[in-house]
Amino acid sequence: MSRRKLLPFYLFTDPYQKDLHIKVQAAQWTHLNSHPHDGGIFKIVKPFLDKNGSIPKGICEICQKPLKDHGLIPDEQKVSSLERGYKICPGDWILLKHNDYWSCPQDLFDEIYQLLPRKEWYEN
Repeated sequence: MSRRKLLPFYLFTDPYQKDLHIKVQAAQWTHLNSHPHDGGIFKIVKPFLDKNGSIPKGICEICQKPLKDHGLIPDEQKVSSLERGYKICPGDWILLKHNDYWSCPQDLFDEIYQLLPRKEWYEN
């Protein structure tokens, strides 16, 4: 059994429910194989390909960076074969909670997550 690298913990506080606090682990994604849990074989983030399985051309409407530089977090719960997963832009954060991975844009992450001191990582 392989062990995943421990990622830093961040605290999410809901702006509308101030008493709701959720701890997640997170790492910033910059390019393929940059996530500490990828292990060099695209375990978390796969290459982002077009519907023909080719490297896409063009610019992302969200981040204005080339689509070829993006990744895909596969959706294990997909309902149809048309659903592939979640596109991730360079600079986005990948969050982990209960063995589920999802992405968060950098500007939103900076706004709603706060790095916890290491001594608080294991406290409830």
